[in-house]
Amino acid sequence: SGGDGVIYYSRGPVKLMARAKSKAENDYYLENFPTSACVLDLNRCAFVFNDIETLLAALDLFVNKIKHYQSGNIIGVVRDKNTFKQFTANPDYADIKLNVLISGKTNNIIGEVQFLLKAMKTFKDSAHNLYSIQRQKEFYDNSVTQILPILMDEKKQLFVAANMSDTKGLSKLMVVLNKTEQFLMQIDEGSNESILLNMCVFDAFKGVQFLSSVVSAPLFVDRLFLRNRYNNTPIDSVIQHLHHSSGQTMKFLFSIPSVRERCLATMNSKYRILWWLFRSCDASLFDYVTSDLLLLSKQEIVAVIQHTYDDTEEDDKDQKHMNPRHRLKYQESMISIALRKNEEIMYRFISLVGLAQFVELLFVCDRRNMNAVEACIRSQNLNALKYVLSFDCVKECFIPSQLNWDRIFRLLVWVLCKSKNDAFLDETFSALEWDTKEILGYFIDRYRYSVQPAQQRESKAGKRKWMEYHNYLLITQLVRDQSLERVQKVLGLMDESVFVEMLLESDGWNKNALEYAICENKTDLISFILSFDTVKNECANNKDILWRIVYWLNDEAVNQNTIKVVC
Repeated sequence: SGGDGVIYYSRGPVKLMARAKSKAENDYYLENFPTSACVLDLNRCAFVFNDIETLLAALDLFVNKIKHYQSGNIIGVVRDKNTFKQFTANPDYADIKLNVLISGKTNNIIGEVQFLLKAMKTFKDSAHNLYSIQRQKEFYDNSVTQILPILMDEKKQLFVAANMSDTKGLSKLMVVLNKTEQFLMQIDEGSNESILLNMCVFDAFKGVQFLSSVVSAPLFVDRLFLRNRYNNTPIDSVIQHLHHSSGQTMKFLFSIPSVRERCLATMNSKYRILWWLFRSCDASLFDYVTSDLLLLSKQEIVAVIQHTYDDTEEDDKDQKHMNPRHRLKYQESMISIALRKNEEIMYRFISLVGLAQFVELLFVCDRRNMNAVEACIRSQNLNALKYVLSFDCVKECFIPSQLNWDRIFRLLVWVLCKSKNDAFLDETFSALEWDTKEILGYFIDRYRYSVQPAQQRESKAGKRKWMEYHNYLLITQLVRDQSLERVQKVLGLMDESVFVEMLLESDGWNKNALEYAICENKTDLISFILSFDTVKNECANNKDILWRIVYWLNDEAVNQNTIKVVC
């Protein structure tokens, strides 16, 4: 390539702990934790070249060897840095550095390989003393001058002291800097959080106890129930993290009469506590909090479980900071959460409400128009689905009869169309002992869901996407959401003539299966649908259907490959 082909190899010493620690603390202090992850040159070497042509040729060879796994323990390039790019604008030391992944017997590490010119190495060696001075200047410019303002930032001092449960630091802010309780309990504008939230997350009992002693009771309690942008309060957080904490903070907070009264003031406030208990705790902790700390009776717990959480009762001043998708967090039913958790929690749930009430709650829809059985499938929890379908009283709800048609249709939407895991389809048909051909033939052949929602609930976050079963046809949803393999599996379970007849039937949005396949650019499904002579002839001879196909082919989302397959 025009170069002399000479390469000098130089192996650098392994970077010791002291130097690595210094680099992490001084060079990367502004990076995200852990800053030690930015130190990528613990193991390093250099290739030195007389001319740029040989350097580029060697670099190309080196990278290609790694790419084709011909470089021993070096198995990948994770980062590259080319300082020659700045050389023309600012002539200075320049090289090319590759951070490479080196495989080991048990773990991998990242090392550094330098590609540099001999002239640059000579310059670097001769300028080493100046480099040391320059590093000291960089330390001052990049560390001292930037850290000092942080150390002088009283708000940062407050949140650091709180996160470390440093009661001395909090006392210093009040005594030495003469700060008031309003300063201690200030609300961060971005997150809408006070220092209490992280204290409750990390079970900082001493810090919480200190704040309760120096802050007025109304302000302290108000901050305990302040909702952040994720719709969590410090009280929510202390329960959420109860399973890996000592529980001291929660026990202390619930021992304060005004806190306990606020927890039990409304059905919404009680609902949030039980919601987090079902989500985060085991059965023994659930009993401890509800019976020993909050003194809730079984009847009260059942009433809360049956309650529908209403976000319109919440304070607007909190909601304006909130991430919109978190405003409806508590719309998920408790029975769905209990099913997701474990059998122990599920047993506790059934023991509280009774089996009959349990079955009734299974089919209560949340604000997404989804019941608990459907939520099991949506969350891909096969064990929960098996558990639910193991009850004879639940199976009776899916016996093919006019009373159960809509319930069966909804279940088929999920196991056939929404879940991509065949295990859910197989488990459902096996547990319910359906006649597969009869069930699929009936529901795919023009069955329409009979219940239309009178009004879709609207939250302050805007309309939530509902499961609009009244607009669904199984065949159109199947083609829209599933792969060719699933469609072929369903066809193998039913009468082909019924399946083919429905391929051009329109759903509630006036789209048929072929049009969904076109809009989704599913070329394999388009070919499969058009492989049936009945469908192909209908498309060729029916002007209305042909016009609809042409209409969708002109949609900007449809690609050229799809157009070729259809035409």
